[in-house]
Amino acid sequence: MDKNKLITIGKMAAELGISTRTIRYYEEKGLIKARRSEGGYRLYNRHDRRRLQLILRGKHFGMSLEQILDILGVADTEPHEAAQIRKALSYKKRIMTDLQERLANIQTMIHDVEQLGKKMEARLAELEHQEKNRSTTNKEGE
Repeated sequence: MDKNKLITIGKMAAELGISTRTIRYYEEKGLIKARRSEGGYRLYNRHDRRRLQLILRGKHFGMSLEQILDILGVADTEPHEAAQIRKALSYKKRIMTDLQERLANIQTMIHDVEQLGKKMEARLAELEHQEKNRSTTNKEGE
């Protein structure tokens, strides 16, 4: 996307794989601000696209819209880069802790499912063996 090129909300939504309603919602929450055409259409540039991508990435990693707004707000208003970085690193630490906890839970679940699968396979083998023995016994008795 050209740095100065403006695109409509529909085009932006299609490029990002989200609905136009989602973009409007983010605008209502103050996460993004659209320019308007003479006809009142919402228009977005490359900066807006990057901002939306950051919002979507934050949502993907479990951040609330308030947390995302806080980070974006610091980036927009804080004149000192060090303060921006400290704030972002603080969120990063919390997100990493949360993700590590989720990963540990998922690994536990994977282990539990594997163990259950092994028990089911053993039980199935036992049942098949019993069935085979009954079949053999029935044939001998005939």
